Amino acid sequence: MFFLLIIWNDVQAEVRGPYASDIERVALARKHRARSGDRDGLFRLNLRPFAKPGERVEVGSFGGSELEG
Repeated sequence: MFFLLIIWNDVQAEVRGPYASDIERVALARKHRARSGDRDGLFRLNLRPFAKPGERVEVGSFGGSELEG
């Protein structure tokens, strides 16, 4: 399951999604970055409900050029 984790002004967290694919999530992260600039932290959040405990939640970053439109 693909989600977008937004840290507003690097202070307050919000989770958006789920999205059908990582491609869809990246597209929405790009839109957010285009509207809001780089003031918010944007991260990948993956939920894997059938993985072993401790491996069900994964948070990752976007590559530097990945969010450039």
